[in-house]
Amino acid sequence: MKVLNCFFLCVFLFLYTLSVSSLTTSNSCGTKTSMKLDFGIECNVSSDCWTTNYCNKSRCGCPPGLYFDTCASSCVKKNGFIINSMEIPLDTSYNWIISGKPNSYIVLVITEADFFRNCTENYVTVSETSNLLLNKVCHSNYFTPLYLASRTNLITITYKSANSGFRGFKGLYYISENENNLTDTSGYIVSPGYPPIMYIGYSTFPKTTWLITAKTGHYITLSLQVVNLTYPDVLYVYDGPNATSSSIVNVTHVTNKTYTSTFNTLFLQLISSSYNPGGFAASYATQGQSHGRVCNSTHACSDDLVCNEGLCECNTSYYLDNTTKTCTNRLSFGVNCSFSVSDMCLSNLTCTTDRFGTDRCLCPDDMYEYLGSCYPDLELRVSVSGKFFANFVYLIWTTLSRRPDVTYIVSWMSSQNEAGHGNLSTSLSEVYISSLSPQQSYTFTVTSVLKSDSFYNSKYMHTTFTALTESLYFCTENNQCGASMICINQTCVSTSEETKDGMDTLQNALIAIAVIGWVATIGVVVAVIIVCLRKKDAGTSLTRDSGLDKNPDESGLKKDTGLFKKSSGAIDNSYNSVHFNQATQNTDEDTYVNNTTLQNNLAVHTDTSVEPDTNTYEAMTNVRETEDIYLNK
Repeated sequence: MKVLNCFFLCVFLFLYTLSVSSLTTSNSCGTKTSMKLDFGIECNVSSDCWTTNYCNKSRCGCPPGLYFDTCASSCVKKNGFIINSMEIPLDTSYNWIISGKPNSYIVLVITEADFFRNCTENYVTVSETSNLLLNKVCHSNYFTPLYLASRTNLITITYKSANSGFRGFKGLYYISENENNLTDTSGYIVSPGYPPIMYIGYSTFPKTTWLITAKTGHYITLSLQVVNLTYPDVLYVYDGPNATSSSIVNVTHVTNKTYTSTFNTLFLQLISSSYNPGGFAASYATQGQSHGRVCNSTHACSDDLVCNEGLCECNTSYYLDNTTKTCTNRLSFGVNCSFSVSDMCLSNLTCTTDRFGTDRCLCPDDMYEYLGSCYPDLELRVSVSGKFFANFVYLIWTTLSRRPDVTYIVSWMSSQNEAGHGNLSTSLSEVYISSLSPQQSYTFTVTSVLKSDSFYNSKYMHTTFTALTESLYFCTENNQCGASMICINQTCVSTSEETKDGMDTLQNALIAIAVIGWVATIGVVVAVIIVCLRKKDAGTSLTRDSGLDKNPDESGLKKDTGLFKKSSGAIDNSYNSVHFNQATQNTDEDTYVNNTTLQNNLAVHTDTSVEPDTNTYEAMTNVRETEDIYLNK
């Protein structure tokens, strides 16, 4: 008999354990084949997130104080569990059995519901043993929380899914006791046996307490949704860790009332002694100092704030939404913004008006945008180098621009020729420019062009420099040079009208100098010819005289003497002619001619192969004396 009793006890414990484990594992987790996980998906507003219903930093995340339960695919409290009917196949009936340890009770909060509105085919009910805690719920798009709490440690949730795409319901449940220590940043508090219309008799929990503890420096906000107690039942709220702390409120009936603690602890106590006790439902949230409040560390600020220079402020990647008084992700490039809200755009952006008059988060005026980031306009400027020839140049440039759609306009202007200008457009970083004039100064400008887009007008950045083209070498005529050029010394040289006039004057001066030089040269040549003729005549006379010296005939000597006199007279006449033609020369020149003539005569005498005798020497002496007398005159 004892063996049989032990056997039945073991079977009971096994079935009880299986019931709890199936509830908290298989039924709570279910399969995810029919559920779209939207945790971590990009979002704009919280309503975009079905699973978490909270858009955090542009992605679906969990609200403060919650964490994502991968099994339930939802955000849960640390001491709570999620129920999500979307895991249930269509057109199916399903039961959740939730049980807790002895002397505990179950709190259930249905946060939203979406049914077919046909309470026979699509609904949810909650029961505790033979009591019906919640009759059929079949609301559509219902987001007002429904609060339920049992008096025992076991409840059953029955769900009938529809044969269409309605979401069903989502909810949280907790296991509560006589004394509850709550450390989550947010949660729900429901008294045992709520709502009271489902129960008759005394409560099995005559005294129930809840201690809420937040981080140091934080405070607690308590929202009493409904308090409906039967005399003499009372709900006490204390600003501190226990019932000896200062009282905030003693309440029996209230709706939607909010109270805030001074410190990081809040204590609630419900005393129930009535036969048909009422109950209450509340929610709480812990938070740090709000935006703009004094702080000594970031721990004292709300979770989405930081302590900056003694004040709680939004993190650098957030801005304060004046409507909700919460920190919101700063807006990215191109998103609409408002000038009235400071720091609304990301740190590298500014709220400005685009080319069509819409206020958007854009790059500052002195910056350009690439892939959502801003870069200084100076990066659009180019650094130019090149090779310069007589009639063309080759330019090449580099730039720091990250945009691949930048184009360039290259223009040039001659400082010496009004017609020497032009421009061209290219998307490359190099260009050849031809038809230039040699040895002229050109001003080149390379303009970087960033064309207009959906937000910006076109942007232009200019880079200007001056360069000189080379000369054309080995020219022989002016027509081989470019415009406004002239060929001088086989080199093409640039010139203006004034320069051409100056060159004409110079050319005329050179011609005059050349003429004078030729005239002087001709004069010198004539003088040299005359001197040579005189030397020739003198040599002839001397030769004849030397021939007479050999004749012993005296009469012959007289004839030769006469002939010599005639020759001397001819020389005198020739000399007089030269003398009169060169009347402008000075006395030194005359002396020079005299000496030259003498030397030439001596040279002629020396070249003679016959040695001169005494008579020849006397004749030469008479000639010299005659010439000296004439010159001295």
